[in-house]
Amino acid sequence: MQFRVIPLSVNNGIMNMAIDDALLELASKGDSLPIIRFYNWNPSSVSLGYYQDISKINIENCKRLKVDYVRRPTGGGSILHDYDKEVTYSVVAPLSLYNKNLKEAYKKICEPLLSTLSYLSLNPYVSNTNDIMVNNKKISGNAQTWRGGALLQHGTMIYDLDLEKMLAVLNTSFTLEKAKEKITYVREYSDISLKELYKIMEENFCKGKDFLVSSLTKAEMDLANKLAENKYNTLNWDKEDDKGSREACYLN
Repeated sequence: MQFRVIPLSVNNGIMNMAIDDALLELASKGDSLPIIRFYNWNPSSVSLGYYQDISKINIENCKRLKVDYVRRPTGGGSILHDYDKEVTYSVVAPLSLYNKNLKEAYKKICEPLLSTLSYLSLNPYVSNTNDIMVNNKKISGNAQTWRGGALLQHGTMIYDLDLEKMLAVLNTSFTLEKAKEKITYVREYSDISLKELYKIMEENFCKGKDFLVSSLTKAEMDLANKLAENKYNTLNWDKEDDKGSREACYLN
């Protein structure tokens, strides 16, 4: 099956989540080839897990540090997406591509992340189905949801990390010392640039696939703009309109 690959783009958090949602909605109607998309966040943004209470975000510190915030359509804990400190990917595809098995989907979709880290000699492994670890610390968190017969999985590759900023914008029980024990990042082991890391990720996601490079279509952008304006501009959007299963990810 041919994939569409949408190269790295930079958007604010509301638009990033609206695009992922729009792609899933259209895929659920059979309107798209499977998609691999890469993106970054500007300004930096906290994403709140689908089921999380707003109290998990320190909104006052977000405003002070000029950090946006948005709710994800997937589950798990809140996470800081710092503009120049990660690469985020999303995959939107028919569930049938993974035998309608979500664990199989996690395994297959995370393989390029493992290959990227292995290329950097970091000896990664998967923990709890959807976390990728290096030296017993999380370096990538991933999450899923589905709608109709389509799957959305997205996740991050942590390139660098400002732990003090992260702890300022998240209301978490983690201390700085505890966070250092739980989370790691590529720059802790390698001097590779963020651009180089992205290119290696892209190559691994495309490896062995028939693919075409594509931009978002007008229909995708129109729907994404509508969702950005009417849904993702608030943390309190009506979750009853978005049924599916969302599994834990990121920093809990």
